[in-house]
Amino acid sequence: MIDGAALEYSISRGGEIPPHDPSSDRPMPGDAVRLTGPWCGADEGKIGIIDGMIGRPEDLLGVTWNYAAFRDDQFVSVSGGPGTIALPTNLLQPTDERITVRCWKWNSNGPGRGNSDPYTIEVPVWEWDGRNY
Repeated sequence: MIDGAALEYSISRGGEIPPHDPSSDRPMPGDAVRLTGPWCGADEGKIGIIDGMIGRPEDLLGVTWNYAAFRDDQFVSVSGGPGTIALPTNLLQPTDERITVRCWKWNSNGPGRGNSDPYTIEVPVWEWDGRNY
């Protein structure tokens, strides 16, 4: 068993990223959202990523399309665009699909220019039709 401090050190120094909790029945930060209709400059079929704190579901979500996603053991911070602000969770529909998304984290040298490590992780897919927002 790894204690919390050791796990935090491992992650911040380039360790393993915990997988998404498959028992969650709510959209979670780091999950993918497929757009099934047009919305504000994002094309149908586009994949976005939910921003936020790992393991902490929210009632209102930020989803960013054309994303670059930082993900460590605590946070998912997404840049790109267009993005939503306060998208109600109840507008997303669950799917049985999981996809592999690209992310990055700080490497063993810690935060700084040139210290990022890209990686991929498998996450659940939710769908949104682009309406009622």
